[in-house]
Amino acid sequence: MGENTRRRTTAPEQEAQPWLAMMVKFGSAVAPWALIVGGVALVIVLGLITLNKIEFGWLPNVLAAVSFFLLLGFTALFFKCYASLAPGWTALVLGAALHLGGPFLIGILAKVGSLTATAGFVDTASKSLKDVGFFLIVLAVLRLLMGFYTYATSQHHVAKKQFQYLDLSKEDAAKISFIPKCWQMSRCRPAVRMSCPNYIDRRTCWGRRSGCFCDRDLANYLLQSVDTGETTEVTEVSQAAVSRSAPPARGAKRPWKLQKSLCYNCPLFIEHQEYKFKHLRWISFPITLAIGAALYFPYHEGFVWFAAWLEGATQKLIALGNLPENFNPSATSLGSGFEIFLGVILLLLVCSWVMEFTERMFLKWNL
Repeated sequence: MGENTRRRTTAPEQEAQPWLAMMVKFGSAVAPWALIVGGVALVIVLGLITLNKIEFGWLPNVLAAVSFFLLLGFTALFFKCYASLAPGWTALVLGAALHLGGPFLIGILAKVGSLTATAGFVDTASKSLKDVGFFLIVLAVLRLLMGFYTYATSQHHVAKKQFQYLDLSKEDAAKISFIPKCWQMSRCRPAVRMSCPNYIDRRTCWGRRSGCFCDRDLANYLLQSVDTGETTEVTEVSQAAVSRSAPPARGAKRPWKLQKSLCYNCPLFIEHQEYKFKHLRWISFPITLAIGAALYFPYHEGFVWFAAWLEGATQKLIALGNLPENFNPSATSLGSGFEIFLGVILLLLVCSWVMEFTERMFLKWNL
């Protein structure tokens, strides 16, 4: 297989940062078998409790393997999928299930196996699942917070672009707006800009609906206006203009339904949208806080209702004989600390949705 047809096995950013490639390789090698071993060990523990076979001396080691390999597996999975928040959300859901539902599950299986809820290994297994769930939640929250921090602080690829062609005068440079105009973009050539009527009139090409990448007449005019030494810089402008449809009569604007398809594929407009996203993506966080403040009281009332319902359901299960009589409902009771913790988790979830919406709003819907 030739050099040019060989399949790439690493992402460009991994090639630029060897430590990142090593991290991904570690996660890819460790995560699958660690999660499998941890899952099998958990099935063994639950199965032996159901069968009332808890007298084996090696059983505590299997229980310890559940904790070790599940935590190791998800840590390695975070390394493997470093660019995705999906493993973080998965770990969060599983951790919450083990922390809240683990004691219930152990209690039900203990009842099936005719064991008491406070039997040595049964009680140890119940506490172990709660602890594993708690540490999974901590790992998941840390992973999600790192993801949100990266989103908020990392330089978007548009920020790394250099203004290779800008030679604005000091007066014009001082007038660069928060969101640059079309003549302030890195793709706007100096020789083209100085002759461009949009630059002279200080009107953006998307506002006028006539630009060097979508208006053939304008592109031809600019080609005739530039010096011969600068012709190579506007070759792609000419090629882009030839592929576009002819502009309407002078003084008229294209209908926006026609123009937007041209703008959405124009490198100047795309870069303009990327600048908007770069400078305005921070609005995701105050929007999230506003949503949290607006929904706090409904959330609190719902949480109080759910805690009361869970307590009542536990008592009914004990009365029906589905849980051991000495099962302690307080082991799964929900206090104010957990209410705050759950609220933070839900706020992170809302924040991820708002960030996704913000990115789509600027980079996909071009608002």
